[in-house]
Amino acid sequence: MTESDPAPAHNDVFLRLDLGVPGNQKLADYGARILNLLQCLETQQNHFLLATLDDFLGVLYALIFAKCNDRAFKDRNGPIEVKTVVKRAEHVAEGKVRTSGNWLTGFHFNSALFRIAATYHRGLKVVCGKGTSDLQKGELLTIVEPTFPSWQHKELDKIHKEVNQLKHDGEGLFQTRTVTWKEAESAVEELLELFEIWRNTNANPQGNHMALVFQYGSNCLDSEINGKNRLCGDARFVDIAETVEDFELTFDVQSIGRGCAASDIVRKPGGKVWGVLYEVPDFLIDRKTAKERGRKSFDEIEGEGTNYKRETIKVCRANGKIVSALTYTVKCPKAGLRTTTDYVRLIVHGLREHKISDEYVAKVKAIAAANNPGIGPAVEKL
Repeated sequence: MTESDPAPAHNDVFLRLDLGVPGNQKLADYGARILNLLQCLETQQNHFLLATLDDFLGVLYALIFAKCNDRAFKDRNGPIEVKTVVKRAEHVAEGKVRTSGNWLTGFHFNSALFRIAATYHRGLKVVCGKGTSDLQKGELLTIVEPTFPSWQHKELDKIHKEVNQLKHDGEGLFQTRTVTWKEAESAVEELLELFEIWRNTNANPQGNHMALVFQYGSNCLDSEINGKNRLCGDARFVDIAETVEDFELTFDVQSIGRGCAASDIVRKPGGKVWGVLYEVPDFLIDRKTAKERGRKSFDEIEGEGTNYKRETIKVCRANGKIVSALTYTVKCPKAGLRTTTDYVRLIVHGLREHKISDEYVAKVKAIAAANNPGIGPAVEKL
């Protein structure tokens, strides 16, 4: 007997996520990145990773069930309510099981935390080739960290510690649960980055098949550039950077998909633009090479040849090192176009996600407000 699903039946039940609800699109994008990992050759040839990704997908299921309960998820900051536990036990004893409510929301969230901790430990074994070892997390990190020095795991460590407390301490988490929803999401992103770095390293063992790309607009937000309609997790964060030449952020091209003016950088004396550096597999840059592998290219995503043109510029990384990077600038800028709060929000969140200075974020908001005074108050609140 296996866990494989039978052929789809007419009475199959699906929970449909409203992707317009804040947070739901992010969870769907996580699913797209796991799907991309499952479909790559490196994963197909590694049954340890396939099994680990199976558990990782369960994390998303648990988070979705916690979020889409009839009671909105709230981080627990008090002790377990004993009366509620007794009531649940009485229900089971009567042969009935409640499928909604605060207790079930917490149940699904705790399930997600357990799976995150398990996937973290197993994932470390996978990426360092120790799939059958008995090494503990700390021992595995001494192998993984020098190999992937840019990878961060702060929230994973916190969740791993709390799950161990839940498993081994007599009181468990009776008094409170310290891991928040936001921290759980960050841990999922940390795991995705670990597996994607490993995949990219194995797909490019010589390390010479990656393009360095500078992004200054909505693609500063990881969930945008790595979304299921874009690069599906293949863009790896490298660093933040500032243009060496004098540029200024502006909004001078109409985006049909977003229904507003999208961002551009134009040469302006004294101006500087901050953004995010990503490594992207070479084959995903050009339409032809990406199509050969059944993928959407960065050129297609950016509208290269129609709205934008691809060029190489110099940027200065946070450590002062100057590097060359690909970027996209508008072919035919137009005056009088107006951007929107929703679009600016993506840029601001992306800049903050990568710890770009508050001073520069304020500058971006001022530029957006000057472009469209009607959104000024809303942009100021971002």
